[in-house]
Amino acid sequence: MAESRNKNLIKAISNALVNGKITTAGVLVPDIVEDTTPQLGGNLDVNGSDIVSTSDANIDILPNGAGKVNLDGNGSTGGITVSDGLIEMRTGTGSVASIDMYCEVNNAHKVTIKPPAHANYSGNVTFQLPSSNGTNGYVLQTNGSGVTSWVAQTGGDVVDDTSPQLGGNLDLNGNDIQLDGTDAFIDFLPSFENIRIRNTNSSGSGNFINIESVGAIQLRHWTGSGTENMLIANGDGSVDIYYDNSKKFETTNTGVQTTGTLSINGAYTFPTTDGNSAQVLTTDGSGSLSFASVGSLAGAGIQNVSDDTSPQLGGNLDLNSNNITGTGNISTTGTISLTNTTTDDTLLLTTTEDSSTAAPVLTFKRNSGSPADADYIGQLKFKGENDADQEVIYAKITGKISDASDTTEDGLIEFALRKAGANNIGARLTSTELKLINGTGLEVAGLTYPTADGSADQVLTTNGSGTLSFADAASSAATPYQYTATAGQTSFTGSDDNGNTLAYTAGKTLVYQNGVLLTPVDDYTASSGNSVVLQTGADVNDVIIIAALGTATATVNSASTSNVLYEHANSINSAYSITSGNNAMSAGPITVESGGSVTVPTGSSWVVV
Repeated sequence: MAESRNKNLIKAISNALVNGKITTAGVLVPDIVEDTTPQLGGNLDVNGSDIVSTSDANIDILPNGAGKVNLDGNGSTGGITVSDGLIEMRTGTGSVASIDMYCEVNNAHKVTIKPPAHANYSGNVTFQLPSSNGTNGYVLQTNGSGVTSWVAQTGGDVVDDTSPQLGGNLDLNGNDIQLDGTDAFIDFLPSFENIRIRNTNSSGSGNFINIESVGAIQLRHWTGSGTENMLIANGDGSVDIYYDNSKKFETTNTGVQTTGTLSINGAYTFPTTDGNSAQVLTTDGSGSLSFASVGSLAGAGIQNVSDDTSPQLGGNLDLNSNNITGTGNISTTGTISLTNTTTDDTLLLTTTEDSSTAAPVLTFKRNSGSPADADYIGQLKFKGENDADQEVIYAKITGKISDASDTTEDGLIEFALRKAGANNIGARLTSTELKLINGTGLEVAGLTYPTADGSADQVLTTNGSGTLSFADAASSAATPYQYTATAGQTSFTGSDDNGNTLAYTAGKTLVYQNGVLLTPVDDYTASSGNSVVLQTGADVNDVIIIAALGTATATVNSASTSNVLYEHANSINSAYSITSGNNAMSAGPITVESGGSVTVPTGSSWVVV
């Protein structure tokens, strides 16, 4: 018996050696087919092979108890977890999980199903599919709690469609288009097209409303062969009403215009043509009005004030917010007094004539039988009260005849002002001069001129604070400096265009910009003695001339100086030309006598100080 068992053991070991079931370590490894409860002692490396079944058998992966099958992950931070009745997909890639379903031809196309991103969730979402396939054309609808069902597809609520479009004609099917709410509108807003609302019968005739995008609203009748107007309302224009395609009524910018007769309530009809001047409308008692002369009306008396050649008022005329109009004249031998209790216009002259001729015109005419020089021919007085409740003439503008001679007539205007309690003529404008008289001074752009003449050969000089006075020419001699400005330049200093270095005494400067005398402080600052600063930047190529008063030492046309013209005489009695490219300055006043002239070339300037 022992020998038999040994033989069987030797046979088994021999078979194991032959079949490779004894390792080099001498461990007997049974066949996995024969092991009904195999267990892995480590990771199973398929080594490029597959786990397959035979005879169409299933491959079952059955974790014990509550265990789950995890694929490509640990089932917590990523991978697919499969348990009885449940598949869970997690991702550790940072992207949402998805399912890709490919087409049958080389996997060329796919459909991907994805959940929303994390930021879009407000909680978990569950969808429960319906229990049937539904009916053809039905759509899937949710009840808001994740339960879906098949329902018939409708057009949807047009309220939810912010840009609905019609695919064909809209059939109201016996219903109406109604507005819901207060002050609601139905808006038709085509892009640069007209809107047409039309109603036609089976024969093709009917009515339609045409609304132009820019222009008119038209109500018309279509006869089947042509269009007839009924009403046309033009934007910013007339409204026209038609009868049988013939215009009968039109609104205008001044009122209305009719074509044909105008009947009021069927009671009476107005004439279609105008009557003669001063005629009135009268009725024949049968509904027909016509124009007739007042005198031809039985027992009419005076029905129109135009028929009274010498009308008189028995009391005050109340205009009752109306106007007195006409083309005649108002003549009176007394005073016309217009009293106004408001601050509005007391006398308003208006003309509607639209040519360039002067209008309205207020005329003062003195129809004198013996006109003479110095005659007053009209006066405007401005009256007011003083603090003693006395009426005072504070100002007058008076027109006078200066020369009444035929063909050489001259006129003048005097301006009188109340001065220290008495009337004073301060200015007189003649045909040749403007005179400031009786102590009236002149101030121009902040510069105050003297009220009296100076001595012979004296010139005007400034104190640097806007006051001009006469002074001896020697003390007012000036050295000019000329600069050509760049765009926006405000400061002028150093060498000028002629190489002269700017130097002056503060308060003794005159500054010109393109020949216009500037005002100190308002237009420029000159206080350093070697620079002048404009308040506003000059334009490119502006010519700035700075006259430094009391510093000139140049002689006439001296080549060794800065070519400054300085004339001590006060008159010019011969022709003189300034050298081209140079500037000249003279101490005024200068009188150009007969035969005398000064030629200033282009690009040069002559300043009289």
